[in-house]
Amino acid sequence: MPNAKIIMVLRNPVDRAFSQYKQAGGRVGKSFRDQVRTSLNNKSDKFELLNPFLAFGLYHEQISRYT
Repeated sequence: MPNAKIIMVLRNPVDRAFSQYKQAGGRVGKSFRDQVRTSLNNKSDKFELLNPFLAFGLYHEQISRYT
C-alpha cells in the first residue's frame, strides 16, 4: 500500500525513561539519576529490565524504518 499513511505518537524521551524506571519498581536499587549515569556507561547488549534504558528513547533509528 504505497499511499498508506503512518501516524506516530512519540513520548518525550525523558518521560519514557522515567516511566520505565518507575515500572521496574524496587528492583532497581538506585535513584533515577544514578540509573541514567549507569546506562550512559553501559556497553552491554544484554536485554534486561533496564537495558536498554536510554536507547528506547532514541527514536531516529526506529522511525527511519518507515521513511
